Amino acid sequence: VKVRVTLDALTQGPACPPDPTPAQHALPPHVAPAYLAPERIRGEPGVPAGDLYALGAVLFEIVTGRPLFQGSAQEVIDQHLNAPPPVLRRVQAGMPSELEGLFARLLAKVSRFRPSAADVGRELVNIRAMIP
Repeated sequence: VKVRVTLDALTQGPACPPDPTPAQHALPPHVAPAYLAPERIRGEPGVPAGDLYALGAVLFEIVTGRPLFQGSAQEVIDQHLNAPPPVLRRVQAGMPSELEGLFARLLAKVSRFRPSAADVGRELVNIRAMIP
């Protein structure tokens, strides 16, 4: 049995069945909605792009010192599903536009529009080279 560990800790490999999720998008108590990709909230199967969304949310918090979305658990869930992510340079002035663009792609609501992990790695290396 192959098990793939993901940031949202809810999947077993790329072909796992969707989680049964009630209409109000209630999540199990052990799940932190701050980093959960929209497709996982909707109960869709876990895919690597969901991990990249979670990575974007974690990196956003590291860079800005605040979570991607704020509010109650249900408000955060609703924002992951419906609200555009904050614009990085409006939250943290002086950040490179390339980092802002990477965040925008990582936090795309539709998983097929997120970059690959290899692309993220290359972009982060290039962005790091720009920072003194």
